[in-house]
Amino acid sequence: MILNAVLVVVSALTPVRSSSSESDPEKTPAQLSGTASDRGVSNKLKLLEKLTSSSTTRERVVNSGNADAMRSLAAATHAQQLAADALDAGDLEEASEAIRVGYAQMTLALRSAKDVGQQAERDAVRYEKLRKRVFSFSEALQRIAREKKDPAIYDLQSQQDFNQLLQDAELLSGEGDYQTAIVRMSEASTIIERALSVARHRETLMHELTFQTPQEEYAYELRRNESYAMLVRLLDGQSDIPSGALDALKAAQRRNESVREQAQKSFNRGEVEQAIVTLEKSSEEVARVLRMSGLAF
Repeated sequence: MILNAVLVVVSALTPVRSSSSESDPEKTPAQLSGTASDRGVSNKLKLLEKLTSSSTTRERVVNSGNADAMRSLAAATHAQQLAADALDAGDLEEASEAIRVGYAQMTLALRSAKDVGQQAERDAVRYEKLRKRVFSFSEALQRIAREKKDPAIYDLQSQQDFNQLLQDAELLSGEGDYQTAIVRMSEASTIIERALSVARHRETLMHELTFQTPQEEYAYELRRNESYAMLVRLLDGQSDIPSGALDALKAAQRRNESVREQAQKSFNRGEVEQAIVTLEKSSEEVARVLRMSGLAF
């Protein structure tokens, strides 16, 4: 009986080993969180590794050529390596933090790459508008030269700089380098606008020296006014012109049409001098609005 009692007491005092944390006190809290947690971190790391090494996302970032996007991609790749090292060491907390940083950097990389694409689209639209403006002005100048039967008005066709700028701009735009193409086409625009201004002053000088009758002067003023009105129509609706200048263009166009009718009525009544003065004032007003729009008049 005494022996049995001792055995019972000894049995009660002997610690029983279990599968709880007390069985291995050297394990960290992260290691004790279970294989499910470890597997979750591992899966996230595998996805990050794919994103930074062989995904369409990485390809999009690299193809963008954007410096900020490439720096973010490099940071994401570094974070992925840190996470892998931490996971090998059994530190799930550090691995999870590195993975979080890696995903954040990949998001920044993709956003920067996307911004580059959107900017390229905006540049393409801007280039096409500028291109239409230059060619429209070039056609206008050719028309003036034909009407005046004076090829010297349009001597920019022989200017190598202008032709080379157009050629460079078209080549660059074809290669997708719209920013540089815009610079070249802007320089060509400056040349054509200056040529229009020169043609205007040249035309004025020639006619002032050769007017024989008031009727001839009126005919000249009518042609000059129509040339300005044509330029207004070319500029009207172009979104690259400031809104205030665009509104002024439309208003000037309406006023000029009304003034031309008044001038014609005065001419028909024999009031030629009055008709000339009326057209001159309207032409100068249109020229002023053209200068406001950026045309070199």
